[in-house]
Amino acid sequence: MTLLAGIIAPHPPILIPQVGGEFFDSLKATAAALNRASNLLDEVGVEALIVTSPHSPLFKDQFVIRFDERFEADFEQFGAVEPRFMYENDVAMAQTLAVAALRGGVPLHAWEVPDGSIDWGVSVPCSYLGKNRQIISVSISTLSYEDHYLLGQKLAESLALTKKRFAFVASGDLSHRLTPDAPNGFSPRGLEFDQLICEIVADGRLADLKTIDAELIESAGECGLRSFIIMAGALSKAKVETKVLSYEGPFGVGYLVATMLVKDGEANV
Repeated sequence: MTLLAGIIAPHPPILIPQVGGEFFDSLKATAAALNRASNLLDEVGVEALIVTSPHSPLFKDQFVIRFDERFEADFEQFGAVEPRFMYENDVAMAQTLAVAALRGGVPLHAWEVPDGSIDWGVSVPCSYLGKNRQIISVSISTLSYEDHYLLGQKLAESLALTKKRFAFVASGDLSHRLTPDAPNGFSPRGLEFDQLICEIVADGRLADLKTIDAELIESAGECGLRSFIIMAGALSKAKVETKVLSYEGPFGVGYLVATMLVKDGEANV
């Protein structure tokens, strides 16, 4: 099959220079790491991205996959008229993914938005990683971590039906409670959670993401774990080389950029 890489990517809108303004400089390490990840995708010839976002349409008991022909991204809600991006959806592949998930026992709902808009969980990472690439947008749900892992496995299995070269982008931030002025208040366990995620990813123990202590997860106030677990499922039968490219939390939120390169050139399913 043709799943060549996975990327963990944060999604703070201030990663867009026109949004971040003077605050963008505080995330230069993250921006540089995303550019490195984009270069990796170029090197292995990735043509399309599957992007999971915790801010896409959310249902309690099913996942969502978008069937729009194209997606439009802007950052007007964050005060920036520019930039604007447009991405093509691989609708045929999105449909194949949906059928494979449903046949595999994963509840999934097809969704279209009249104006083709996408949330910042998709648009921010794709502003770095999605240039000249098609994207397929998939949401998380409030189903179990095992269900998210299974979804990733079914997505990977269905990619065996195409010769197109894909990468998986797991959009998500880590703890939102790193400092007293953090968006969700302070928890001393926020940094503990972030350190654990970084260790698991660096060691390539991606399946361990679905077994993290529930109390630690709750204390951390994270938003990206389910997204990461879907990717872990997608890469569960591949030999991958993992690298943590950057981690920082200047505003009380943890931002991790990491790459997972499939070592044998393709993931085995």
